[in-house]
Formats: sequence, structure tokens, C-alpha cells
Amino acid sequence: MINPIYFYLIDVFSDLETACCVIGTICALVAAALVVLIKTGEFYEEENERIAKRYSKALSIVAAILITLGILVPSKQGMTEMLIAKYATKENAKELIDYIVETWTSLK
Repeated sequence: MINPIYFYLIDVFSDLETACCVIGTICALVAAALVVLIKTGEFYEEENERIAKRYSKALSIVAAILITLGILVPSKQGMTEMLIAKYATKENAKELIDYIVETWTSLK
């Protein structure tokens, strides 16, 4: 029998996939906005420009990591299919068919 915690973990990882992609995209957009501000000379002090460059690099790295994680985590359907493939054996299929037949005949 498949442990129900696996289905819970599939939901959690599916949400994690979405969160990584969304947060990664937001980080990339903020980093791009900082680059635009730096290139247009919107910072009047050199110290602020230096800080903005540092944050832009950090956000770019975080965005790359999060988007990569979001891409590498399998989809909910993919994880479910892998779980079923792991537990689906010929013996399990025969037991399942026998159980269905028994249940069906008991209902008649």
C-alpha cells in the first residue's frame, strides 16, 4: 500500500515548484530594474550605485537558483506517475484485480 504521506509531499513539492518560479521571476525583475537604474545614472551617490550593483548581482544569483529549482522539480502529475510506477508490480496488479473482483461480486 502507498503511504499517504507521499501524496502530501507531492502537493508540497508542487507548491514549492510554483513558489520557486514566481519568487525567482520577481528577483530577476528587481535585478533588471536595478541594472536599468544603474545604467541610466539615477543614483547620485557612488555609494548607492555600489550597493545597487551588489544587490543586483545577489538577486540575479538567487533568481537563477530559484528558477533552476523550479524547473528541476517534477510536476505534480510527474511525481504521481513516478510513485505509481515504483509500486506497480505484476503481483500488486494481480492482488488489485482480485480485490476488485471480490468487491464487485460481493455487491451483486
